[in-house]
Order: sequence, then C-alpha cells, then structure tokens
Amino acid sequence: MIVVRSNLQNSFEDEYIINFILPNSKNIINTSPENFFNIDKSIVEKSKILIIYSPSSEEIFNEIDSLLKNISYKYSIIHLSDENLEGPYSHYDKAEVILRSYFNPRLNHRKCYTIPLGFQSGFLENNYQFKYQREYIWSFCGQDYSTRVNMIENLKPITPNFIHKTNTFMADDALGTNELKKIYKNTYFAPCPFGFRNPDTFRIMEVLESGCIPVVKKMYRFDYFKLIFGDHPFIVLNKWKSIGETILKYQSNPEILEKKQQEVWDWYAKFKMELSLDAKNLLSVDNYEVISKQFNYQQKKLNTYFVSYIFFYWFNLRKKSWIISIQKFIYKIKKLIKP
Repeated sequence: MIVVRSNLQNSFEDEYIINFILPNSKNIINTSPENFFNIDKSIVEKSKILIIYSPSSEEIFNEIDSLLKNISYKYSIIHLSDENLEGPYSHYDKAEVILRSYFNPRLNHRKCYTIPLGFQSGFLENNYQFKYQREYIWSFCGQDYSTRVNMIENLKPITPNFIHKTNTFMADDALGTNELKKIYKNTYFAPCPFGFRNPDTFRIMEVLESGCIPVVKKMYRFDYFKLIFGDHPFIVLNKWKSIGETILKYQSNPEILEKKQQEVWDWYAKFKMELSLDAKNLLSVDNYEVISKQFNYQQKKLNTYFVSYIFFYWFNLRKKSWIISIQKFIYKIKKLIKP
C-alpha cells in the first residue's frame, strides 16, 4: 500500500490512524503528493493507493487535487476534519473506499463509511489493566461554552470530581495527554458534550481507552452515536439537566455501577476489534463485507427521513436569526404559562 499525505497535514490523531486504522503491513510506502511520482511505476501499479488528508485546508486540498488530476490509478481516501459537513467532496466520485470523520446523511457513495474521530496521539492503550475503584465520580477537561456550562452546573454538587476548563481547543493551558490519562483512569463517568458544531469529539474514545463510562446527549431526541458506535452502552440523556440524578443512581448502588463499568469495557474491546478489522480490510481487500454494526446503520441511515430532517435543522437552520427569534418567543410563552 502507498499512503499519500501532505507534509502540511497535522499529526494530532496519527496514533489512531496509523496504529489502529491502517493495515498492519511492513510493505506500506509513505509519501507526499510531491514525491509520489518518484516511486517506481511498477510498484505503484501493483499497490493500493490511500490518500489521507483534511481537504478543508485549502493548501492541503490543492496538493492532493493536483496529484489526483495527474494520475489514473484507483485510490481510497481517509477524509479527516469535516465538522461542518461542508466538504469538499469532489474526490469521492473516483474513490474505491472512503473512511471519513463525521457522519453526513447526504453522501451516497456506496463504500463511504464514517469512523469515530478517535483519540489524540498518546491515548492508545494495548495493555491497560482495567480497575473498578476510582477517585473521581466524574471529570471534565475542556472548553465550557454553550450548553456545557449548564452541564457542569448540574454536575458540580456531585463530588469528588475533577474540572479543568480551557478557553480554546488545544489551548496552552490544556492538560497534556499523560495528565488526562491519569485523570480519566481515576474517573467513573465522563460527560461528553457535543463539539463546536458536531456531536462527535475526540473525548469519547479517549475516555473509553481509559475505562470511563461516557455520558452523552441526544441530538434532538435522536441518538447520533448509534451511527458512529453502533449498539453502544453509553448513558444517553435527552437533556443535561438530568445528568446529576442519573449519575447519583449509579453512585448509590456500587453493584450496578460495577456492572455498568464491565459492560462498557467489554463492549469497547469488541467494538475496537471489529472497527480495526473492518477498516484494515476495507482498505486492502476487494469486495469485503463489513461486520461493524454502525456501518450497517450508516448504510441504512437509521430512519432516513427523520435523520435527514434533524441534520438539516442542526447544520442549516438552527443558527438562522428567525429560528432563534421563534425559540426565544416560545421560551417566553413557556415562562408565562408555567405555574
């Protein structure tokens, strides 16, 4: 396999992509778009070609675009960073297989699969000895914007906890990977709020790697995470205001808590095995049939019209000024009629 990626591509999730998603092969040739044409043509013709890139970066997109316009070989894509679901997708049409971040119901490529964002480099645990007893009931490390403020306020009374707030993603005062791992390995529950625009975040697999129980919120009463993680055992809420009550139920019953911990840990081991197997085979084996539940859900798009409507509202309408005005009006009416 020949893996092509721009020298401008960041290495934030390299461990996830290179050590977990890509096939385990000593025959992988890593190259840049510029150096691709220096590879012996006879090798290229016998190899699978994989493009790894974030096309939302104009410079990276132009590099890859120039390469693909000058070759006639088949290729596959790992498309990173498309949080706003805005593409570009011009290279999808000729791709054999596409593995991408962030589910987009409008994409109809026959072999387009959404994989989780994964985790930042340094989180992959191959020999972690799972432990039940932990220091913190819950922890949260990250930005506290939007609904996250409400989430944290509902959780603060539950102690002991660990909170570390930052102003931006990858801020200078953000905790390092080793510090985060220590905290998560000593935490029972990890609330995983949506990212800036999209429900999926690196936090989910990072806490799973550490044996935490993720707590997530539905996307307008729809469990988005079934599309990314299949039949997962996360704690799923309709609203953050119920998070405190939910966690207290587990905290007050050690037997149920331990059972939930084991359920999540066992499920995650199986999920990782199937995801890794599917990803590797999709990129290296022709006519491979996937086994991961979430990939089947994606192909069926789980209640298509309902999901399409939710995505359209979330990404296209909810920030419109007239929608916000209607929401404010409804909120005022509710306050007036509330006894």
